[in-house]
Amino acid sequence: MMRRSALFVLTGILLATGSVSAQEGDMTRTWGLAATLQGGQPAVTVPLWMGDTMVIAPGLSLNWVDGVTTNIGLFVQPRFYTNMRRVATYLTGQVGVMMIMPNGGGDTTNLQVSGGLGGEYFINPKFSLGIEALLQGLVADISGASGKSITTITVIQGNIYF
Repeated sequence: MMRRSALFVLTGILLATGSVSAQEGDMTRTWGLAATLQGGQPAVTVPLWMGDTMVIAPGLSLNWVDGVTTNIGLFVQPRFYTNMRRVATYLTGQVGVMMIMPNGGGDTTNLQVSGGLGGEYFINPKFSLGIEALLQGLVADISGASGKSITTITVIQGNIYF
């Protein structure tokens, strides 16, 4: 009985996803809004379409903890799509700064540069879910160059396009 129900649900999902047309030529996107989660840090980006296969997405992250710290991140992320199907893959990068302002003083500004691969699954032409795998270089406290690191980052995102 359980297998029959699972098979019924799986068949319904496959039929529903197969009935939505591919992304090629479906619509012209000009801009959007995206919520991202990168390394545990939430952010908001505004993807701006520069043609059919290129996006420039400026973004902002804000983390305020009462009595502890305020962190503000500003960044820009280009995406270069290799295809525009239901699952659209792309090459991406990111350049940004993170300003860390603890309440006790000692403000720092970190420089972050990353590059990697990503993909978006278009649920419909105006809404997609995405994931990226990035290699990130970090220069901590660029005013004093107190440390450098290289890390891997996973980004999860939800996009709405207009």
